[in-house]
Amino acid sequence: MKTANLFVYLQALGGKFLGPNAYDNANIKVSFQYSGGQFEIPYQVIASTNDGVISPTFTAGSSSPMPILTPTSEAGQNPSVNYLTANINTIMGLSNTFSLPASPELATLTVSIPTPSGENLSLSQGVWLIPEQQFYKITVIVPGLLLEPNTPPSNAEISVFVKMMCGCKVSVNLPTSFWSPSDFMVNASVTFNDGTTQQYALSFDNTSNDSLFIADVPNASQIQSINFYAQQNSTGNYGSFSYTK
Repeated sequence: MKTANLFVYLQALGGKFLGPNAYDNANIKVSFQYSGGQFEIPYQVIASTNDGVISPTFTAGSSSPMPILTPTSEAGQNPSVNYLTANINTIMGLSNTFSLPASPELATLTVSIPTPSGENLSLSQGVWLIPEQQFYKITVIVPGLLLEPNTPPSNAEISVFVKMMCGCKVSVNLPTSFWSPSDFMVNASVTFNDGTTQQYALSFDNTSNDSLFIADVPNASQIQSINFYAQQNSTGNYGSFSYTK
């Protein structure tokens, strides 16, 4: 009976692989199920692990076909296009050797990804197992945005960090500025102690230049709860985070 191995990459939609900067990466789980049984695939970040290399060059067999788009600030201009490439230190899940079925079979790969809300994002992907193929490189695209709380609201403003699911940050004029603030819409629904609710649009905080979006809110000390929600225009990614005082 022939055997095989699975190489599994988890790539944020429009971003990098889920590695050192991903939220709670130690608790990312990958499992595989087929007629021969079910097993876990180790997905572990170590000191030397990276989350891929971004460049304008596409390398067949090494680069992900999912590009990284960076819109320009000028209307009508096409975004810059870059590609994510794996090297020997790039994070991935590698299965133990397992026995292939005697005939083609559709197996299931399942991924569980922690989020700041406390709920896991669960993704499943079909994988064709073929007796003649012993090497399987699988890229699972992880949609969504990672919204993380900053600090409790001050007396004058609310704020939230908005990142790609890989943990990559929104910034400008840095070597790592592949995710432009202009590509994101961030809003908040704020409920005050008196029961009233107001909507606020958040703007990128250029001072910190560190993936933070803020909005001025009068009487922020009277806030009871906030529902932050964000969308990335170029990919359709979206995410949310709720805060209760």
